[in-house]
Amino acid sequence: MFKSLLKLFGGAGKASKNSILGGEKKLELQIVKSLDEYKNKLAGETLTVEMIDNASDEDLVILVFENIAAKFPNDYKQEMETVLALPKAKQSIYICWVLEAEVLNGGFNQYYYNSKAKFADMLPGAFTFIGASGYAELVSEANGFTKKIMI
Repeated sequence: MFKSLLKLFGGAGKASKNSILGGEKKLELQIVKSLDEYKNKLAGETLTVEMIDNASDEDLVILVFENIAAKFPNDYKQEMETVLALPKAKQSIYICWVLEAEVLNGGFNQYYYNSKAKFADMLPGAFTFIGASGYAELVSEANGFTKKIMI
């Protein structure tokens, strides 16, 4: 597979260690450039009713999250201030998506021990806002349990 990638990005069948490392660096730079271009596109793009209507349920959450995240400053130290300045609907989608991403990657434990737990107290309200009362109850219980064990 790696040889196929090298061929795709200009490598030959037999490559030296230096050319492989150079190919990896070139690929990494292309990926970073592509992601920056995509982020810049989303940052300037306004979500329209048509875009929302045409997105599948799964794609809709990603579309909205990426549109929100693209507007964040490069310094994520201002993440809380940025989230608090969002309209309630976007705020809810953002903090619910962050929880989902952390839980799917490493469980609730990862969420609470990573920096994103700063949104934990906002989660029940966010889930209630989007009509997911069962999840609101679940995160309320998880928040309570976590506070007990951290004392």
